Amino acid sequence: MGLKIHGTYLSWSELWQTGNAFALLATSPIHLAVPYGVWQRKKWVRPLLVWLPLFQILPFEMVAFLFGGPGFLSFYYQNFAMMGIFLTIAICVVALYLYRNQSVCSYFEEMTEK
Repeated sequence: MGLKIHGTYLSWSELWQTGNAFALLATSPIHLAVPYGVWQRKKWVRPLLVWLPLFQILPFEMVAFLFGGPGFLSFYYQNFAMMGIFLTIAICVVALYLYRNQSVCSYFEEMTEK
């Protein structure tokens, strides 16, 4: 058993040796909180949804920096500018949708009125 990261299969012991297990542990609460927040219609989940891509990348980058391993950004270094542009556009689109779309706003407002 293990996990595939950037096309490389890592066993559980290799995940701990490379430090990627720490990144997985750091992102796990966010991955549990987001579906719960959407399900319960909590307003605090909207900023998490907007910044979710960065919350998923940053722990792996910190581990790569601290342990000297390859990170997500170094894996895509040749397309770094394109990825930055894509992430910026994606975050803007998600933010507009979550904060300007009437049906989404009313979805989150419904639960807080009760």
